Formats: sequence, C-alpha cells, structure tokens
Amino acid sequence: MIGRPPASGTGLKTVYFVARPPRAVLSSDIVDLTETADDPGVVNPSYRYISPAPLYAANSTEWRRLFIDWMGSINCANASLEWWAYTASAKNFLSSPLGNELFQSLALLHIITVEKSDSLYVIGARRSQIEFLRHRLDGNPSLRLVASRSFVQPLRDRLVFAMRLVFHAGKIWFSSLARPRELKEPAPGPDICMFTYFDPTSEDYADAYFGELGALIATKNPACSIIYTGFVHGKLNPTLSRLAGISSRQCWPLFLEARLSDLLWAFARSIAALNLNRYALANALEDAEALKPLLKSALLQDVMNGGFFYGLVVYRSAIRFGKKFRPAHLIYPFENKSIEKMLLLGLRQSCPTIRLTGFQHTSITPRHTTFLLAPGEASVTPLPDRIVTVGTITRTFLEENGNYPAGIFQTGCALRQTWNDLPPPNPDRARKPRILLALSSSTSELVRSVIFFRTLCGTGGNFELGIRPHPEFPLSRLPKALAEWASRNARDFSGTKLADNIEWCDLTAYVSSTVALETLMAGKPAVNFSVGDVLQPDPVIGNAPLCWRVENPRDFLRVLNEVNSMSAPDFQRASAAARAYVHDYLRPVSDACIAGFLDPQSG
Repeated sequence: MIGRPPASGTGLKTVYFVARPPRAVLSSDIVDLTETADDPGVVNPSYRYISPAPLYAANSTEWRRLFIDWMGSINCANASLEWWAYTASAKNFLSSPLGNELFQSLALLHIITVEKSDSLYVIGARRSQIEFLRHRLDGNPSLRLVASRSFVQPLRDRLVFAMRLVFHAGKIWFSSLARPRELKEPAPGPDICMFTYFDPTSEDYADAYFGELGALIATKNPACSIIYTGFVHGKLNPTLSRLAGISSRQCWPLFLEARLSDLLWAFARSIAALNLNRYALANALEDAEALKPLLKSALLQDVMNGGFFYGLVVYRSAIRFGKKFRPAHLIYPFENKSIEKMLLLGLRQSCPTIRLTGFQHTSITPRHTTFLLAPGEASVTPLPDRIVTVGTITRTFLEENGNYPAGIFQTGCALRQTWNDLPPPNPDRARKPRILLALSSSTSELVRSVIFFRTLCGTGGNFELGIRPHPEFPLSRLPKALAEWASRNARDFSGTKLADNIEWCDLTAYVSSTVALETLMAGKPAVNFSVGDVLQPDPVIGNAPLCWRVENPRDFLRVLNEVNSMSAPDFQRASAAARAYVHDYLRPVSDACIAGFLDPQSG
C-alpha cells in the first residue's frame, strides 16, 4: 500500500491544479512543483508556500524502495527488446520523469489530506499526477479536485512527435554522409573495443571515461589491438573532424553503421509504441491501478521525445557493428541505462561469444536508482559479464543493495582521478574560513544553493565564499537579484582549475558534486546541504570522516563552528581518515586493477 493518507479534516476542501500562481486570489496555500517559488521575483508574500521537501527527506528511503520494487516487477513482467528501449524501464531519475513525478504525487497526497485550508493551489502538476490523485482520493466527500482545461489535452501533439523523429533520423543519417575521408575505418577483429562518448574536445590519449586505460593495457600487452566506438556528444562535424585527427586511437562512432533501413524500422516501431495495451502495467500492489497513469505518461514521453527511437537505432547499429568488426571484448561505462541494454542486446546477437565488461566509472548516489534492481530482476535484465568498480566502497554498496548476480563485481580503480602525496592541510584559523560552493546537476540546484547561502549569511555566517558553477549551468542563469547578491558576496570560480579551488578553500559545500570526494581526497572537510531534492544526490556513501550532512543554514553554521573549533591533532587524524576513505572509494591505478579489466577469472 502506498503511503495511505490520514483522514482529512471536516468541511469541503478544493484543490486547484493550475499552470501558474493565481492572480485573482488574495491569499492561498500553494504547492509549487515547478520550483519557480524559489525565484525571489516570483514569490508573492500573500501566499503560503508549502514545500514538499520535508516529506521527501522523511520518506525517501521508503519511497525509493517502493519505486524500485514496483518498476522491477513491471520490468520482470514485460522484459523484451522493445521494453528495454523505454527510458522509464531503467528507473532513471535524471532522464525519465517517472521517479520525480511519483515522489511529487506521494507528497501531494499527504499535503492534500493533512493541510486544513479550504483551498489549495498546485502549480505544475501533470495530467498523470492528477489522475493518480483522483484514483487515491476517489470517494472522499470532503475533497474536490479542479483541473484547468490544459490538463485534459493529449500529452503531445502527434505532428510534433513525427517531426521530432524525422529530425533524429536525419541527424543520424547525416552523420554517415558527413564522415571525413581522413576518418579511417578500423580493421576488424580487435581484441578490445572501448565504448565511450566523443565530442570536439576528445583527446589523443586520455578518454573521457577511461582515462589512459588504453595506453596502460598496451603497456602490459603490446600485441593487444584496441578500437574505440561510442556516441557523438556535441556538434557532429567538429567531432568527426577531431576524431579524424587523432593518431593514437582508432575511433569509429557507432551510428556510422546505421543504415536507412534501420532508421525506417525504428521509426515504424516508435509509431507502434504509442499503443501501450500490449504491456502489463499493473502488478500485485494494492495501488497498482493508481500508479498506471504515471507509468503510461512516462512511457509515452519516452516515445515522444525520441528516446525510444534512439534506443532502437543503437540496437540495430550494434548488430551491424558487431558483424563488421567482431570485437572479442567490449568495455563500456556502466550505469545500467536503457541505451546500454540496447547496446548489449545488439552485440550479443551479432557476436554471441563477445565478453562484456561494464566499468562503474564514477560516484554513486541514492538518486542513481538505475543501479538498483528488485529481487529477481537481474534474471531478465541485459547485464554485462563483469562489472569493474572504481573502488571497494561502491562495490560493497552495489553488492549489498543492488540484487546483482553473485560474482559479477570486480574491484578496479579510478581512471580519471590523480592521487598526490600531499602533506596534511594546516587550516589558518587567523582569518575567515573559506568555503568553496561546488555546484552540479541543474539550474535548480544553482538557484537554490545560492538562496541557501544568502540565508546562511543572514543567520550570522562570517566566511569567504567562492562559487564553482557547473559549465552547463553558469552563474548567468541566476535570477537578477540572486546574481547581484552573488557578485557582491562571493568569488566567481567559473572556468578555473579545480585543484586551485580546493587549495584556496578550507571547506567544500555541495549538493551533488563529486568535488566533495576531491576535497576529502585533499584531507579537507566537506558539507552536504539539502535543497529539497526528491532523493538525496550526495555522492559520499555512508558516514565518511570530515563530512557532514545538514538540512538547513543554521545546522550548516553549527558544523562550520565545529570544524573551526577542532584541535590540530583531531583535525590531522580526521584528515588522514578522510583520505583513507576516498582511497577505498576511488582506488589508485595499479597493475592489479588494470588486470581486473582483462582477466575474467579475477575477482
């Protein structure tokens, strides 16, 4: 049973589902699912904004388990080639709306039934979420749900959908026509094929996912032949030209193998995929019927945005790639996404003897539900033969929580991080503490984080602040008032070296950034703070030394004072323990770790 709501109060309550804050209402309770309420230019002081964030924090473990088990049982019931092409089947919070919309719906269910106001406005709910609530609240005479006209329209105009598929197909087809003559086709029969992502900045020796693994393997076994394939991530022509200019690696993007017949087949299957009646979308859960609208909406969105089509083209391209090049061994970045499953299915069809190794290449957070399987789900899920982790901490986490087959994991190493034997840091207590705000993930994280620190300054925080934004979410995306505050109160570390930022700071504050691990690697403190995400995105697993988690600015200030009051011996011991933790999380490169990628018998 999904979070059965408590009995509602007396009297009639009306819940209005709207696209934007009401203008004609003098005062009201509002739940904003679009997050615009965090923009200081939008907040109306006459409204009482009800945040679902405390409900996420209180229920995240239970709701995450429910989500994994629910989708795991659905996957077991529908496991098939085309089912795995749906992004929603991978339980991916970042590329599918399903997880976020389920958590939002459960929080709304609680708020609607607990809050005592006569009227409640919900901003930004999707039609599927309203249908979920109607199922769950049906028969409650004290509630009335009112949706604006826009919420009863079809999910997406079919013409736009068709145009989008034509665009995706044309882009893939053009890639084969735009191949520079200098980009030479590799010889068939390589010992190893590495699957990666290419862009105009792809380097000669260091790969975005595998670092210098190719060169390290070649050093151990000079006779080993290696080629690279993968997706083009970025502008097509500059990327292909860059690949043609790389002399140290043989690169051949996967979609160069796609043919017109593959695109037409994927187009036709995408049209057919709009009919979801062929799938069993309910399971034994008592509330299975209430959940169906959320799942149907996510599956249709996968088709409408071209993700389903893209997965099918990956499958057909992988078949052709396998037949032509016949690699003995594929190593690829393992995140258990839908597109990876399509790659594995295609290669196994054309190369039945191929050995498949997934590299769990970076940090894992509670939000990465793609890594977590329900009991019995592994038996129907396309998985590699071996999964090499970056260290013992992520391996232990996956073995204890992921429901994977016994013996599938191999402890490897972190191929992109560099360990330096630096002396322990010696904090300067004579000046203000320096805080590095390391950002990642989204514009929402950027905005909410700056709001958090503006509030922190207002509660008496006395520190220097440096902001390191993610390149895809620069400070220019801040609302005007927040941007002005940041320019007056913080240093802008955009485009600067991470090593210099960590050397400058005394402590790193973060929501989801792996800079936290780099900071602990340097023996310095890190503090994770919440901005109301539906699931905790902290990459630090467990209770790491010199690392804290806080829910609000006052708790952050308390931790800052705690760090500043640590004695020198206590700090040095904690610093050494933090480095040891990261050493287990991101193991340094060694001959034994490299052998783990190659030897199927090592464990």
